Amino acid sequence: MIEASVMRTVWNDGKTGYEVKAKGHAGAGKYGQDIVCAAVSCLMQTLANEVEEAARAGLVALGAVAHGEGWMRVEVTPTHESYDMVEAWVELVQDGLDALAESYPENVELVVNMVFADGKAPDPAQLPDMVDGKMNLQLFAEGGGDGGAAGDGAEAAPAVQAVQGDLFTYWQSLPEGRLDLIVSNPPYLTAEEMQHLQPEVAQEPAMALAAGEDGLVFYRALAEHYQRALRPGGALVLEIGWQQRQAVTDLLAENGWADIECRKDYGGNDRAITARRSGK
Repeated sequence: MIEASVMRTVWNDGKTGYEVKAKGHAGAGKYGQDIVCAAVSCLMQTLANEVEEAARAGLVALGAVAHGEGWMRVEVTPTHESYDMVEAWVELVQDGLDALAESYPENVELVVNMVFADGKAPDPAQLPDMVDGKMNLQLFAEGGGDGGAAGDGAEAAPAVQAVQGDLFTYWQSLPEGRLDLIVSNPPYLTAEEMQHLQPEVAQEPAMALAAGEDGLVFYRALAEHYQRALRPGGALVLEIGWQQRQAVTDLLAENGWADIECRKDYGGNDRAITARRSGK
C-alpha cells in the first residue's frame, strides 16, 4: 500500500506552505512492472523536479525534496507571485493521486489536509477545489473557530478543463509557446510484451498499453510535435518502460529537446524522462 498525503498550511502572514508525501509500495505487480507504483513515482517526481527548478531560480520562498527507499517528501512555500503556479502543480499531483486511489483502493490511499494557523474558520473562497470535498480542515490556535458555511451557490470557474483528442494530431490545435508543462504516461509496451502480460495488466484495454512494434510510437509523436506548444524552458515529463531510457532519450535529443534527464522509481528502475523546450 502506498500512503500519500497532501497538506496545505495557511500561516498567519497569509502564506501557504505545501507538503506532499508518498511512502510504501503499491504491490500491484512484479518488480519493475508495478504500474500503480510507477504512476505515483511519476507524479511525485514531476512535482519534485518543478520545485527544485523553482528553488534554484528563486521563484519560491522554500523548496525542499527529500527521499529514500520507498518514500519521497516535497515541501514548497511559494511567494505571492508564484502562488498560482505552485497551487496548480500541487492540484495536478493531487488529482492524479486521487484518481489512483479511486481506481486502486487496495494499493493507494490519499489523505488531504488543510491547516489554518490562526485558528479561524476559512473563507470558502480560500479553499481550492479539493478531492470531491474529501478534505480535513484543521485549525490550530487557542479559541478555534466555527465551521464556515458554504457559499451562496455561485459556481466558480473550473480550474481544469477536460478535452478529448488524438495525440497524433492534437498538437496542431495548440497555440505555440503557451504551455508550461506537459506530463504524459502513454502506452509503451512493445508487440512482444503485449503477448506476455501479467493477469492484472491484461485486464486493461489494449489501447492503453500497446505502442507499436518497438513501444515508441507515442514517444516519437511527443518528441517530434509537442515542443512547440511549450514556452521556452517549459518542461516535458514522460513515464517510460524500465528498459526505454536510451531509446526515449535519443528521440528527444534528435528533436532538439534540452536538459534531458532520467529519474528512477521507488524500485530503482528508470521510470521518468524529463526534458525542456530549448531556446529563448
